[in-house]
Amino acid sequence: MFLNLSIQLLLKANRFLHLSIQLVMQAHRFLHLSIQVVPAGSQFPPPINTASAAGL
Repeated sequence: MFLNLSIQLLLKANRFLHLSIQLVMQAHRFLHLSIQVVPAGSQFPPPINTASAAGL
């Protein structure tokens, strides 16, 4: 009985860990894309400057 509960708990924890890792990977990918959008020469310019530079 106790072993069965432990296994179920372990499976739930494993699933939660898997979801957490996926979430972190998504955030990392998004951050990576955001950094690529910013020009390499400038350190995070204000959005207004970027928009005017792009001619929007």
